[in-house]
Amino acid sequence: MDAAIVNIASNKYISKLSLQKGIFFYLLSLSHREGYNFMEIANLIGFEPYKLGPFSEFVDGEIETLEGYGYISVDKHNSTVLIKSNKKGLDNFKLDKNNMEIIKNVKFLVETLDPMEITFFIYFNPNIYSSEDGGIRNFFTSNSEIKDKLEAKKEYYVKQLLKKKVIDENTANLILYGNN
Repeated sequence: MDAAIVNIASNKYISKLSLQKGIFFYLLSLSHREGYNFMEIANLIGFEPYKLGPFSEFVDGEIETLEGYGYISVDKHNSTVLIKSNKKGLDNFKLDKNNMEIIKNVKFLVETLDPMEITFFIYFNPNIYSSEDGGIRNFFTSNSEIKDKLEAKKEYYVKQLLKKKVIDENTANLILYGNN
């Protein structure tokens, strides 16, 4: 977990919300690649449905611990908490090639998308969840206070994701017209 946090936040400051979503996506991707039961992993890490979707107090605690050990910097800018790892953190938390590939994809998302765009991506992207995972999506958005707002602005967010080359036309059409 600590290695994922440090490596996701390695290039520039990212918001804590984006990092939370990035860790969620990292664990989901790792579960799919390795054949793990994602709900067991999410439970272990303490991910639960929250106001803005998947949230883990454990991840927040790890951020505080990593900051305390000097592996990351935390900057509170107005109401936004920004996180960036440093050389000490990267030297202490190296990842193998397979995990770095997943981290590379997650980093692209958290560095390219703003926090609401990445939340939309996780809520609505049909490529993230297979049909048997539909319960995961419903569970992690069940307490969301923003799902309806994201749904109402679906066209806007799809255009943003297309413009930023996060999704392709087929995925855009599935989000807009498919059964989500």
